[in-house]
Amino acid sequence: MPDLQFFAIVCEGRTGSNLLVDLLDSHPQIECAPELYHPQAGTFKNYPGINHREFLDLHTYKTSLPIRGFKMPINWILEHPDIVAEFRADNYKIIHLSRENLFDHFLSVKLAILNSNWCSESVYDIQNLKVDPWEWLGFVGTRHGVTWATEMICGGMNSFSITYERLLRPDSQASLLNFLGAETHELRTVKVRMRTKPVHEIVENYDELVEFFSDSPYTGLFPAR
Repeated sequence: MPDLQFFAIVCEGRTGSNLLVDLLDSHPQIECAPELYHPQAGTFKNYPGINHREFLDLHTYKTSLPIRGFKMPINWILEHPDIVAEFRADNYKIIHLSRENLFDHFLSVKLAILNSNWCSESVYDIQNLKVDPWEWLGFVGTRHGVTWATEMICGGMNSFSITYERLLRPDSQASLLNFLGAETHELRTVKVRMRTKPVHEIVENYDELVEFFSDSPYTGLFPAR
């Protein structure tokens, strides 16, 4: 398959992956599939008895576009580690998506759970909650561990890192398309920003967090009002 270029979006939940899938899939040279290995909504489970090679070759891509990829969150890679061998065999390019602001990442997870809304298609109905600072610190520690695991698993593959905060920037989009070997083109999305309020209005005990983290490395994430 020398004329084809494959890629995988490796990410965690609530890092803007639905937005990135939508943006890339709007490009006329790119087919970007969603979360094909999700145990509830994915496609892989619909083909019992086949291996990853058969699935990737026969059931993954639906078009004849030359640049083809899909969203593969790190937790599903950890459940199916042998998929990495297939990525390497087909010279998949890896798009590593993350978030720069770990407190925004944490809030996105909490609000998605609170609203049972994960698809970036409507604004959150509930946008207020209290935050346990120790729970957030645990979240940060887990993120560092996941980053390490991602780097270990994807080591040696051609990779491009981008953050949620940069997805809509024209310069970042141009760099990403260049990485994939695609022509420069306007990228569009129908996804919406689910959170509409600033952090200090969402977090009921925000002033408490400002004080708690005032002498910590995270003080910049909690500016006083």
